[in-house]
Amino acid sequence: MHGGRIWFKSEGRGKGTCFTFTIPRREPLAPVEDIKYLKNFIRKDADENSILLVDDNARNRRLFHDILVRLGYDIFLATNGREAVEMAKNLQPTLILMDTEMPVMDGIEATRAIRACEETKDIPVIALTSYVMKSDKDKILACGCNDFITKPVDIQLLLKR
Repeated sequence: MHGGRIWFKSEGRGKGTCFTFTIPRREPLAPVEDIKYLKNFIRKDADENSILLVDDNARNRRLFHDILVRLGYDIFLATNGREAVEMAKNLQPTLILMDTEMPVMDGIEATRAIRACEETKDIPVIALTSYVMKSDKDKILACGCNDFITKPVDIQLLLKR
């Protein structure tokens, strides 16, 4: 699927086998300097710096939560898109970090619902995704996300000013 190869060499029964594989290196969709960073999305005049973090993976939620709280952000957590839509309406966060692949309601559908609601339509949404093919990027941006960040997330890159 990625254009790589896999092969093995065996010295015979009981002597061991060496497995080798290659995966071609691909260029990122955009140069690093073109990526919009977290700080760019939080309004300078915002009374608060609240972030709604939406991810079904507890480890990811904990990692983001711990880092962002230490940096002075108020963090609200949701585990699926349906929760995210309701919390966005009730809490009006200044930013939403939205995982794209979740049970109940995925991040694409949740972002569409957030954009369709008058009270939440202007809240910036940054997608968190493991998929970075051009078609995935187009789908993410078409649903209303302001930008996307690929997983695993480089926290230093995310917070760069």
